[in-house]
Amino acid sequence: MTQSKLWSAGLAATAAMMFSHGASAQEIIPLQFSGDTNLVGLGAFAVPDFYGSDKQKGAAAPLLHYNFDAWGNPMYVQVIGPEIRLNLSPIREWRIGPVIRWRQRRDDDVDNGVVKHMQHIPSATEMGAFVAYHLPLDSNPLHKVVFTGDVTWN
Repeated sequence: MTQSKLWSAGLAATAAMMFSHGASAQEIIPLQFSGDTNLVGLGAFAVPDFYGSDKQKGAAAPLLHYNFDAWGNPMYVQVIGPEIRLNLSPIREWRIGPVIRWRQRRDDDVDNGVVKHMQHIPSATEMGAFVAYHLPLDSNPLHKVVFTGDVTWN
């Protein structure tokens, strides 16, 4: 690894640690695929009992990552559990496009006694956009640091 790549990786790791928040319950499954992978499957995951919960339960989720060429640019559609992303960026290191996400409802079928008595929250469909930058660390496509963010609303 060259010194500039090593320095970039160190800077990226430092920035990620400085600007990341503490561990919290996550409803979206953070998976990354190499750019050339096509995948269809079903995965078993640990997901929160409800959005914001620290108690996990097992769930099955669909997995799809399909690469295609559109107007001569490599793009993909990705489905991971309750989220669909469509990459529209022609630049290999950048992923930019729309995102649609479904959030499960919260009713009285939770293990937390206080939350069980709270007002029910219906399921929600969120739409928005995402952007991600994949910083390669070497020639292996899976050796990278990924910076990603999205904005969604319902």
